[in-house]
Amino acid sequence: MPDQISTRRKVLYYGGGLLMVAGIGAFMFYMGWGMLGGFEDHELKERMPAVMLTSMAIAMVGGFLNVIGGKGLAGAGLILDPDRARKDLKPYSKMAGGMLEDALENRDLSQSVSPGETIKIRCRPCGWLNDEESNFCHECGKPI
Repeated sequence: MPDQISTRRKVLYYGGGLLMVAGIGAFMFYMGWGMLGGFEDHELKERMPAVMLTSMAIAMVGGFLNVIGGKGLAGAGLILDPDRARKDLKPYSKMAGGMLEDALENRDLSQSVSPGETIKIRCRPCGWLNDEESNFCHECGKPI
């Protein structure tokens, strides 16, 4: 089905999410370990910047893969093809339409005001269009 997200994109999406969690988790672990006295080890203290940069790079790559998996190559903007972007984003468009239908389903539309003819009166001094019941202009305040 073209309206479904492919398995490959799902793997990219969830795999990217796991890489983000792993990278951020490693960063936080080493940061916490260093704050709790892990910097006493001289070898670890020298490797700490490289380890932390690597963990953040892993998290950034994971985020990138997560976006590509979620939106597709064209939907993420890596391929500049509007037709393919619409195709890649179609599951999300259908989801948003479904959510809108769900919201409208719970709304009683029978009490809505039917659009009727609205009469407006133009203020002579400023030209503002006011409701016909208005005695004074809503823009300049002068009598109509």
